[in-house]
Amino acid sequence: MVKKLLWLGFLGTISCASSGLEVKKQTAQALAQKGRFSQALELYTEYLCAEKEDLAIATAYVETWHQLGANANAEGLEDCLAATETITYIEGLQSAAQKNYSVALEQLSQVTKPKTDANNAELFYRKGLIALQIQNNTLATQELAKAHTHAPARIDITLAYAQNLIENNNIQAAQQKLHALVSMRPSRAEIRMAAEIHNRMIDASYPPLPEDIEKQVREILQKLEAEQLTREVVHQGLALAKHNKHSKVLLA
Repeated sequence: MVKKLLWLGFLGTISCASSGLEVKKQTAQALAQKGRFSQALELYTEYLCAEKEDLAIATAYVETWHQLGANANAEGLEDCLAATETITYIEGLQSAAQKNYSVALEQLSQVTKPKTDANNAELFYRKGLIALQIQNNTLATQELAKAHTHAPARIDITLAYAQNLIENNNIQAAQQKLHALVSMRPSRAEIRMAAEIHNRMIDASYPPLPEDIEKQVREILQKLEAEQLTREVVHQGLALAKHNKHSKVLLA
């Protein structure tokens, strides 16, 4: 009976510690959103000293560090993470934040042992975004594909991957990724971003129109958006569709 009570007490201690860390993480995120970056950085540091392999929070730490002017790391962080790859990951993102992209990729290539899908996804996603910055589309495609494999339900990764697929003219695959977003409960901002990517996908799907026809299509769309749907605008659109069997004209 005594052993059982000791075991239950031990489990309770673990649960409280875990709960305390979660509160610390959420508080740091809320402070960062409010622009209270110094306090957020302090809490992120405390969290990472306890959860040394959480790469998503390591990313949040770097974003907050950058907001504060990209000075020295928070006191004690490097000592806490000295025996981990997380400090190398942080240094890689810090290089990227300062636009040293080639150095950043070299540093991130040294992070080789993430133990979870979440950490693998975060690592490959950041490498993919950096590859896009230096216009290395081949590397970006490889890294974003791996990130999506490890976290197919992460909306930010899905959006970046879909956009990359469009740039590679893989329209069908991009369309599948964008349609999958519906089941992920995206925010309004994410829906707007998905709509912008979808529009780019449409543009990439069809050959360009002659310049004069393109101009007329834009004018019709502007009138429709301004709710200026007159008989003249309707006839103009029908005439264009009749003489130009092009999907962009038909969509307009």
